[in-house]
Amino acid sequence: MSYALSTLAQWLNAPILGRESDRVEELAYDTRIIHRGEHTLFVALVSSRADGHDFIPEARRRGVSLFLISKPIPLQENESAILVPNTLIALQTIAEKHRIQFSYPVIGVTGSYGKTVVKEWLNHLISPFKSIVSNPRSFNSQIGVPLSVWRMSTKFNIGIFESGVSQKGEMAALQTIIRPTIGIFINLGESHAKGFSHRLEKAEEKALLFKESRTLIHSVDYPEIIHAVAELKKVNPWLKTETFSIRGKESDLTLSKTGEDWSAQYHGFPLPFPLPFRDQASVENAAAALLASFQLGLLPEQLTPLLANLEPVEMRLQQKQAINQCQLINDSYGNTIDGLSVAIDFWLTQKSRPKRTLIVSDLAEAGPEDAPKYRWLAQRLRHSGVERLLAIGPQMVQFQRFFHLPEQQFFSSTEDFLEKLPIIPFFDESILLKGARVFGFERIEKKLGAQKHRTVLEVNLDAIEHNFRVYRELVPKEVKMMVMVKAFAYGSGLLEVAGRLQYLGANYLAVAYADEGVALRKAGITLPILVMNPEEDAFDSLVEYDLEPEVFGFGILQSLNRYLEKTSSAPTLGIHLKLDTGMHRLGFLPEEQETLISVLKNAGRLEVKSLMTHLAAAEDPEQDPFSEKQLTVFHAFADQIELALNIQPLRHALNTAGMLRHAPFSGSMVRLGIGLYGVDPSAKIQERLQQVSRLKTILSQVKSLQPGDTVGYGRVGVVNKATQVGTIAIGYADGIGRQFGNGKAAFWVNGKLAPTIGNICMDMCMIDLDGIDAKEGDDVILFGPELPLPQLCQQVGMIPYELLTGISPRVKRVYVKE
Repeated sequence: MSYALSTLAQWLNAPILGRESDRVEELAYDTRIIHRGEHTLFVALVSSRADGHDFIPEARRRGVSLFLISKPIPLQENESAILVPNTLIALQTIAEKHRIQFSYPVIGVTGSYGKTVVKEWLNHLISPFKSIVSNPRSFNSQIGVPLSVWRMSTKFNIGIFESGVSQKGEMAALQTIIRPTIGIFINLGESHAKGFSHRLEKAEEKALLFKESRTLIHSVDYPEIIHAVAELKKVNPWLKTETFSIRGKESDLTLSKTGEDWSAQYHGFPLPFPLPFRDQASVENAAAALLASFQLGLLPEQLTPLLANLEPVEMRLQQKQAINQCQLINDSYGNTIDGLSVAIDFWLTQKSRPKRTLIVSDLAEAGPEDAPKYRWLAQRLRHSGVERLLAIGPQMVQFQRFFHLPEQQFFSSTEDFLEKLPIIPFFDESILLKGARVFGFERIEKKLGAQKHRTVLEVNLDAIEHNFRVYRELVPKEVKMMVMVKAFAYGSGLLEVAGRLQYLGANYLAVAYADEGVALRKAGITLPILVMNPEEDAFDSLVEYDLEPEVFGFGILQSLNRYLEKTSSAPTLGIHLKLDTGMHRLGFLPEEQETLISVLKNAGRLEVKSLMTHLAAAEDPEQDPFSEKQLTVFHAFADQIELALNIQPLRHALNTAGMLRHAPFSGSMVRLGIGLYGVDPSAKIQERLQQVSRLKTILSQVKSLQPGDTVGYGRVGVVNKATQVGTIAIGYADGIGRQFGNGKAAFWVNGKLAPTIGNICMDMCMIDLDGIDAKEGDDVILFGPELPLPQLCQQVGMIPYELLTGISPRVKRVYVKE
């Protein structure tokens, strides 16, 4: 779909600045994922974190000439802009006006959890009979919903959109955008509880999505939903309801459990329900999807075989290590145009490998007549800088004439690809795996994945983004943010975390050694990089890779100066001066001030980028007088250096805890460390942070033991009563040291804590499963959202820094994103 720019201006009742004769085909608010500037309207969103108007020059560099703005900007030749009071409201208005151009059914989904699962399962049930447009992944926010609805066009005949709200007053805007004809209210839980005074208020807010719907499908297992629907009918008396229950309550579709099996009754008659899952959440989600499918005229005999083939929805895009030093981004649950576009957008933000290879199947909703979709894909790949395409499926073969990448191969089937895979070279590249389910791309993932591990450290990139933004909001906008990625990014993965931080807008990165900085540069990281422990044999690398050393003593200062005098390859080298104001670890002392200034005056090729110090006890209120004394000494010391050298470098003294407890002394930059990874050393905002890492393994074996039996080396683990003991696949070679043994730590198994028993072994350890229903192959969480890292550390007398950085490199890192 495309509209004249003047049409959008008319919708918004707003003036056009510049020329009016242009059309809008795409909407974008993030310059980092603009793949085609022509006919793209850049929406300059303004938030407490960023002002989209600041990114207009970058949008121009990407070919954009159309802008939606809330403050006047100078326009260049052939540019146009629509000036509005609020760009977010304008974006939502555009989507609202676009939505009313279509009369086909639209399903709106809300609830506290399971929205994306219901949406994806509806796609599975309905797609054989209908052409569907829906949210990519979890695009259900105030920004995500309008961008999703903008995708509606005449080539579809069903829309499915999920919506989420976090506080009162948000659903009204989403309702006018989605305008669902059929609604689904799945459940009500505790998520986003802080945004509402009570559960009933939350239920009523969510129900507003359906104030103009013709049919509402909802659970009767939640009293608050029943009440909210009753209130809704007062303003929408023509609303028809279809209900379901998984708890035996009277409803149109009643699910009941006998033993391990579920059965269904629909309007009092038995209904086939061959769901391949047994948990209540899956049954609830499937019931909602089934009733919505009935509303579209589909019959039980059409849906039963599809219901039996439902698969788990992998909610998170996974990023992991692969063969031959490659990185694999696995998003192979489905392959719609929308989903592929979102996956490519994320892929482009990851710059950890020099080459990009896309392995992709036929598009899920395309047919032999859908050449335009493949032409679009070819154009998208060409603009995205993808070097190699490995395309699988008969339609890819049919439309290969559209693709003109530097390297490309086409395969008629997944079997054809797997047969030829051994002779296809892969080395040090980023691979995106995106396939429709029928192509079974999990077989490709198994072949390309690095050595298989039952023990993994999951790193949630969304949590990193959330925590970064939490700390970003603690300091003024003009204060820069340096982020510590030393020690393998606190065990989380240097390249992957750094790539995400560059995307998020960090100003500086800090590493311990030059080789870490070199690895970042080779991976495409362009941010300034501070090297905290420079060594003389790494001076060449500092210059070659534009790395900035921390200088903390006269020895390293004079060595750098002599090196530069002998080197003609670098006119100057940026340095960061460390001032010792009381930590007494590294740095120049105040009494060395005159000598330091004298040396610097004669070091013409050294450019002081920043002055820095380190607080010894920023997290401790009892040490505030000492911290404040350090800060006073630091700024006085820095003033003298700046005055003597006539320079104005950055100043930074505050670490994660300091940002919270000494914010007035922010200087011009702060250093974010452990807080990024979900740990607040001061404990002031711990509840606002999200756990970034989840260390998990599996139960390798479960056995029954009797009183008097012993467990492990030395027979120190003595069984006192009949119990079950599980062996798990992690030990001190993985970073779980011997101090965790003999009941000093407990791990999370199926919702309960299982204490260790016996000594920790090199590759495994044992846990007491008394009172826990567990079997071989079940997950065991050592730390994560279920068992916060600080809680585990407290059990064994460690600090989070120590445990995180001690997780062995042999533990496979898996990166996930919603």
